[in-house]
Amino acid sequence: MKMFRGIFFLFLIVSPFGLKAQAGNVHSQNSVASCNADFTTIDSMGYIFFVNNSTLGSAGVYFWDFGDGFTSTQYNPSHIYDSTGTFLVCLTAYDSLQNFCDSTCHYVTVTNLLGVHENKNRISELTLAPNPSDANANFSFYLSQPSDATFSVFDVSGRMVREISSAHFSTGKQNLQINTGDFSPGVYFIKSNLNGEVTTTKMIVSHQE
Repeated sequence: MKMFRGIFFLFLIVSPFGLKAQAGNVHSQNSVASCNADFTTIDSMGYIFFVNNSTLGSAGVYFWDFGDGFTSTQYNPSHIYDSTGTFLVCLTAYDSLQNFCDSTCHYVTVTNLLGVHENKNRISELTLAPNPSDANANFSFYLSQPSDATFSVFDVSGRMVREISSAHFSTGKQNLQINTGDFSPGVYFIKSNLNGEVTTTKMIVSHQE
């Protein structure tokens, strides 16, 4: 009887630790297998858009280091650099419980500065409303001189989704209507091209249920 009690008492001590170790190993394996931090960039004359391609998606928590002393915790941030050069940009991803997930770094080379070209731009005052958009959005801009221009929508992978307009525009404020009703929810970029002068505007589509 004493021997049976001794075995039972030993089982109570050892068993919880064995279960806890097994649960910890499973959680660690799942976290590593399902988590990958990654991003791409879009450069619009010194205005850099960072596109988050991490596997956790919007459920993750992110920390960006732009390599010039500035940081961000946004999902898809944008950043303007004050000087040209090559910067090491690092993205660190955490899960919803603030556990470390993964990190990655990419070099970003900035050759144009937004402020240097500001006075030379033929297109300015680019605005999109509403943004996020549900069904329709108004894209407005100002032209300093008559220009042939093309406006297209691209997704985060760089694929053109739709050409909005390709026409000759007069001087002054212009407006274009974008029907986003059949767009999948997510982040898009409106790219305008005026004889090689390219600008990019971020557009978010979020359909209301």
